[in-house]
Amino acid sequence: MVITYVSTHFAIKIQYIIMAIIGFSLISFFAAKSSFNDSIVQVGNYEDAGFWVVFAVFFPAVTGIMAGANMSGDLKNPRKAIPYGTMLAIGVTFFIYVALAWMMAKLGTPEELRTNQMFMVDKAFWGPAVIAGILGATLSSALGSMLGAPRILQAVAEQKTIPLHNIFSKKTKKNEPRNALIFTGIIVIIALSAGSLNALASLITMFFLITYGMLNLVVFIQQSMKIISFRPTFKIPRIISFLGASQCIFIMFLIDPIFSVIAISIIVSLYVYLAKKGLKAEWGDVRGGMFLALAERAARIAIKFPRHQISWKPDLLLPVEDPKIWAGPLLFIKNICSPSGSVYAVTIKEKVDNEMDEDLKKLIAPLEDEGLLTSTAIIEDSNFLHGTGVVMQTLKNFAFRPNLLFLTIGGNTKKDKIINNLYKQAQKNQLGVMLLRQHPRVAFGMQRDVNLWLRDRSPNWHLAVLISLQLQLNWNGKINLITVASDENDIDYLYYFLEKLSDQARFPSMTEFHVLVGNFRDSLPEAPKADINIFGLSGTNIPFEFIREIPGLTNTSCLFVMDSGKENALV
Repeated sequence: MVITYVSTHFAIKIQYIIMAIIGFSLISFFAAKSSFNDSIVQVGNYEDAGFWVVFAVFFPAVTGIMAGANMSGDLKNPRKAIPYGTMLAIGVTFFIYVALAWMMAKLGTPEELRTNQMFMVDKAFWGPAVIAGILGATLSSALGSMLGAPRILQAVAEQKTIPLHNIFSKKTKKNEPRNALIFTGIIVIIALSAGSLNALASLITMFFLITYGMLNLVVFIQQSMKIISFRPTFKIPRIISFLGASQCIFIMFLIDPIFSVIAISIIVSLYVYLAKKGLKAEWGDVRGGMFLALAERAARIAIKFPRHQISWKPDLLLPVEDPKIWAGPLLFIKNICSPSGSVYAVTIKEKVDNEMDEDLKKLIAPLEDEGLLTSTAIIEDSNFLHGTGVVMQTLKNFAFRPNLLFLTIGGNTKKDKIINNLYKQAQKNQLGVMLLRQHPRVAFGMQRDVNLWLRDRSPNWHLAVLISLQLQLNWNGKINLITVASDENDIDYLYYFLEKLSDQARFPSMTEFHVLVGNFRDSLPEAPKADINIFGLSGTNIPFEFIREIPGLTNTSCLFVMDSGKENALV
């Protein structure tokens, strides 16, 4: 701690002295005068400890290869020095450790190696040199950790990702993270005071394994994304990074399954915590690209399969004339789409500016906050109808395309022609249509009960059923299935029709059936009380006068829907 506290350069100069001492101790051991054994016992079955316990204790001896990466901020050319130094460290340590293992096996018996911790000192040409080497290796590892760990802590604090980041992010004029160093030293002293070095070594191994595993996983993800920004000067096959990540996690569970679960849970918790903080890194964030690459791959697979009614969900195309003054029913739209639907909002303007784009995003931001997938687009076109038609045609063959056109009908009859043309455009482009006529006073009432009006042998009821079920799911209310009999003799048959449809479409058990007698218009005020009435549409033109009249007769907001032919409420 004292050496590191003085300065990094001083610590590195000490490392050179330590390296010379270690080299001298190795020479002293390899110059041992003892006679060699004729044979070597390579694999034994011992009771002291299993392979993975010994592995966990030994593993910290090879973690010095990360020293260069830990000090990347102090290197003149980290891009070149880190891969070069890391591979050289691996090569040198591998050669020395294998040579030491072979030499010890030739000099002693398995029993001696297991019971005599001073074996190398006893066998060396000059024993004190080996003791000096052991002390030097210990000091070297400690120096490496005390140089690297505080710098990592300081770098993390600099990104404001930890508590007390204002304290730990500070550096001296000589670029020394002394606050982080003092804190690291305190942690080390507390850990050493536990006394069990074997247990401590196993714990350290777990931390290193999960660190190496995450490094390999990040490399594998970036390799898999095949983005041009990831072009390392030191390249490896993708299978290497995958095996590195998976084997690190696998070995963790072999060493200690309980701590492995705890460590992974902590990593996931930290990720969730940092994700919620919404931190923005100066060097960018690969997560967006990663999920975009996954989405693109999924889209390529999905587009090969024909769309089927069983996977239907409400994906709304929402034309917005002016985001600043649009006062549409966002909560109602959310109740139609939630939990798995989406909303694609589009504005058509003759002149487009960035402010308009921001206004549209702010308009539907509440839907995004509720967890819905939302998208926005500003189309530059002098004709609202033409621009919306272009959007419908453009999105028609997309993997993620809207399947419903949502429009509201107000009291202004001047827009009826545009709405009617949009209705026809939707039919042409195989989009379902929802027309909302909101009651000016009652709105959606208590947002509980739904009246669904059906007609026997009508070909246009699937979308109405699906929307009713969506509203019932989100309102947690009741559905009333309603039909009208022109003759009292048809009542029993129509009850049978509603019951059979309810069974086939799997309506909730609390669904009620109502058969009203008379003509359709006179039956509207007799319908059970509800918070919205849903009707089917038919024909190529919208009956605007009738649509504006019905909310007054039912005393509720009314939704009028037309199937696209792609829905099926019976699957």
